[in-house]
Amino acid sequence: MEFSKYMQEWLYGKDGYYRHSKIGVSGDFYTSTSVSDIFGYSIANYISKLITKNAAIVEIGANTGNLIASVAYFLNNHNIEAKYITIEPLKELVKIQQNTFNQRIKDKELITTDNFESLKSYDNIIFISNELFDAFPCEIYDSEDMAFIEHGNLIFKKASNKIKQIAQKFNIQRGEIPILDDFFKNLESLQKWYFISFDYGLVERKDEFTLRFYKNHKTRNLFLSPNKRKYKRDFIHDFGQCDITYEVNFEILKDYFLSLNAKEVLFGRQNRILVDMGLDMACNWYIEHFGFESYSKESSKIRTLIDPSFLGERFFGFCYCKE
Repeated sequence: MEFSKYMQEWLYGKDGYYRHSKIGVSGDFYTSTSVSDIFGYSIANYISKLITKNAAIVEIGANTGNLIASVAYFLNNHNIEAKYITIEPLKELVKIQQNTFNQRIKDKELITTDNFESLKSYDNIIFISNELFDAFPCEIYDSEDMAFIEHGNLIFKKASNKIKQIAQKFNIQRGEIPILDDFFKNLESLQKWYFISFDYGLVERKDEFTLRFYKNHKTRNLFLSPNKRKYKRDFIHDFGQCDITYEVNFEILKDYFLSLNAKEVLFGRQNRILVDMGLDMACNWYIEHFGFESYSKESSKIRTLIDPSFLGERFFGFCYCKE
């Protein structure tokens, strides 16, 4: 089995990790959406300038639905109308997302769907996501070979022509190559959209293995060395019980977006992008809406979002637009 298919089963299969994932401070790992609602409010401030008539805000990879609920809460309090949708193939998460949304937004409905077809009725689609692309299945590539799972072992065999072509195009000698064709075919079928996302990854090629597992806020690398094939053989015992992730290659991601004739509107480290999106305005609104005492308690969480030693410079934010 190609490693990408094994990873797909690990994360999204019948007993996959994301069907029962624990994300947040009390879970296996935390994300910007679980740190502070200010993250979503800042994105919403930026989105408020993009919304037109018959617009839909669509979150992909919503998990519990905190991000789209925060965005909707901010926009609703600014009397800005839009439809709210999550694309969610895992039925276990649909109810959780709707409950999260309904607890915070009383007069709006969260629509859930498992495909892109229903989005074609909207004139303007604004996609949002956080840590989406590092959860796509990938192939592990090394010197014209790629990884397979065989009898519970990880082995390398000759890479497929498709994976070799990607590696050659981006001059990759070693590392993870995401499987993105189907996803971008879905985007290609839509006429007009913005795609806003934040993720952890590489802006310069390292030619190293970065694939790792997260459990109880502890990181465990698959490979004993980032540039050798020797790996931790007991990883298979954690099947579906922890997260698998890797560093996103933003060069590959950019190439996919540009292939759809989308243009890059924003790209940079998370702290700068949040400021560009209006972090200060989101904070001022928070003080006006919730009071300074509440903001004082929130301020340390906001620092986590922008501090270079935490999430501020380890994550990147971007926006692409297709018109």
